[in-house]
Amino acid sequence: MDEPKPHTAAPAVIRSIIWAIGATFAILGAINMFVYVGNSIPYFIIASIFGVMWGILEAKHLREKSKMPDRHSL
Repeated sequence: MDEPKPHTAAPAVIRSIIWAIGATFAILGAINMFVYVGNSIPYFIIASIFGVMWGILEAKHLREKSKMPDRHSL
């Protein structure tokens, strides 16, 4: 029988950090746009890049999760 791989929290932590960085740049861009009436496009571009990275990692995680066998059916 195949031994199940041990699960770590590293992928979840990485996704959380990427999401937090993207959200931070989105908030900074909004503050720059509404308070300082400045050019917020660079902040939103960086936030979009991190948002796409988070989405790719989340989709990969969900795809791997759907391939896992159900442990309760044993």
